[in-house]
Amino acid sequence: LLKAPAHLEHLKYLAAQYPGVSIVWAHRRPLEAVASFYSLVTNMRSGFSDNVDAHLAGQGELQHSAVALERGMEDRRRLSEDQFFDVSFSAICENPLSVVEDIYAHFGWELSTDAQAGMQAYLKQHPRFLYGKHDYSAETYGLSSASEEAYFGQYLQDYGAVLR
Repeated sequence: LLKAPAHLEHLKYLAAQYPGVSIVWAHRRPLEAVASFYSLVTNMRSGFSDNVDAHLAGQGELQHSAVALERGMEDRRRLSEDQFFDVSFSAICENPLSVVEDIYAHFGWELSTDAQAGMQAYLKQHPRFLYGKHDYSAETYGLSSASEEAYFGQYLQDYGAVLR
């Protein structure tokens, strides 16, 4: 499972190193992913500068993410669809254990009761928002649904059903 969008640019290298690799592709609305990442980046930048331009940062990351996603989609087309399990980021957040069960079933792996118990214990000790909720919005970075469509139209067309 490669969580960071930047990993998408390197699927061909991953597959070259690990032939037959099984990949869980966690799908998220591109603007949500860009805004989440740039919330982190602008907070980090503000520690080193009194003048962080959120709109400029958002536009740059939008362009970079679009290139990374397109490269990932190109690399994916060269691999077997059987190597992929597609799931929405929101499904992972809402019911992670159910998603793990689906992943194991998809790839024909056995999920032991010990592993399930360990995951349940972990989730109980580390609930979502344990340290607070990460608040951000695409608008803060000058991003809109029009820019999402312009930069990620093919992705939204191909994987829109997974995002719902």
